[in-house]
Amino acid sequence: MVFTGLDDNAGDETSHEHVKHFFRKRTSIPPIPSRQEYLREQRAIQRELEETARELMQAKLREEAALAEIERLKALLDKK
Repeated sequence: MVFTGLDDNAGDETSHEHVKHFFRKRTSIPPIPSRQEYLREQRAIQRELEETARELMQAKLREEAALAEIERLKALLDKK
């Protein structure tokens, strides 16, 4: 048997119906996002991550400043 790349049932009605069903089904699949959309989403995620990191660093600096102020005030109280 020689493989021709053609379906032996190419003229068969059931084969044709199967293909029509496949393409009908295929059109109901949501479109795949484009590469540009993917990159846009990744940049948005990166910006959000960087902003969150900045906010965390600022919160840590405020905490350190508050703790330093507490220590300074304790030292003043101890002197009295």
